[in-house]
Amino acid sequence: MQLDLFPVQMTKKQEKEYNELSKELEKRFERHDHILKHGAGDPFWCDGTGLMLVRSHILSYKRKLYDLHLETTMPLPEVALKPTPPEYPLDYCVNCRPHHR
Repeated sequence: MQLDLFPVQMTKKQEKEYNELSKELEKRFERHDHILKHGAGDPFWCDGTGLMLVRSHILSYKRKLYDLHLETTMPLPEVALKPTPPEYPLDYCVNCRPHHR
């Protein structure tokens, strides 16, 4: 195993990916907050399903950013340091009417 004394600089492609992943991660956090406040708006799926889907996207983007961080000298963006939202039951409903429960 060879140790590098100088960290690898980020290529243009990696920099573009880093910026895109950061933006997408921020969008997913906003989407998660929106679903928690207003519901998913999908009549065929409970809000918990949407929350868990967005949570899995958040975990995926965080993992990709962390991998990119390990390859380059770039620090993790602030959005990647935000806590991951908790898990919700798939049948969780934000504004359920009694007949939906």
